[in-house]
Amino acid sequence: DYKSSGGQLHLAQVYHGLALQLLTYMLVLRDNKVGQKLTPIGAFYQQVARAMKTVEHPDEAAAADSDEHQLRLKPRGIFHADYVQVFDSVWTDGASPAIAASRNKDQSLGRREYSDAADAVELDRLLDYVRDKIAELADKLMAGEIKVEPYRLGDETPCPRCEFRAVCRFEPGINKYHVLPT
Repeated sequence: DYKSSGGQLHLAQVYHGLALQLLTYMLVLRDNKVGQKLTPIGAFYQQVARAMKTVEHPDEAAAADSDEHQLRLKPRGIFHADYVQVFDSVWTDGASPAIAASRNKDQSLGRREYSDAADAVELDRLLDYVRDKIAELADKLMAGEIKVEPYRLGDETPCPRCEFRAVCRFEPGINKYHVLPT
């Protein structure tokens, strides 16, 4: 999924139903009942707009066709750990220049807290959760639950980037946010 400003998949947002789009793409592929059975192995957000990088001299800038320039912005999301070589076929250890993952000397994936890797069981459970969360949200919508109650997750709220601020009439000083546990 191409994004103007990038981003990563935050599981707390998935848990609360705030970030389901990327995983829904994978779910549709996995649960496809028509034709060949598919195994989705990754879904990513890819930032398309790049910030300018300051260099002392033009000769120091990476060429547009160089690996350094192409990989400066890693795609972020989630991928099936068993297929890591599909995403970076030359990477052997340390941090991958192509994806958010690192390898230990024994070739196992390390630093899971900074990695976008998930094993087969984790990925299946996550996609099952997304399917259930979509059904739950659809049931609420069909039951008429449409109140104006923006979330607060930590310090984040959707209000600063909401295009409907002029019509929703939510006032933080008067109304209360729906506070979600992190």
